[in-house]
Amino acid sequence: MKIHLWDTGGADRFRAMAPLYYRDAVGAFLVYDCSDKRTFKSLDYWIKELSEYVDKDKMCIAIAGNKCDLPEE
Repeated sequence: MKIHLWDTGGADRFRAMAPLYYRDAVGAFLVYDCSDKRTFKSLDYWIKELSEYVDKDKMCIAIAGNKCDLPEE
């Protein structure tokens, strides 16, 4: 088994390059910032983005919250 982990970042400047990293992927971790609701809402965008480049029936997507120790904005 070979695993490659890429942090594509959510910033707009990385979006054009992101498909190069997750093309042919079989799994993805989508991480959002628990202290910023906007990042949770952006998960819809990333799930749709992934489904355009990979077979979503063959991909496992895990969602994780990060920074849960910080106060909410």
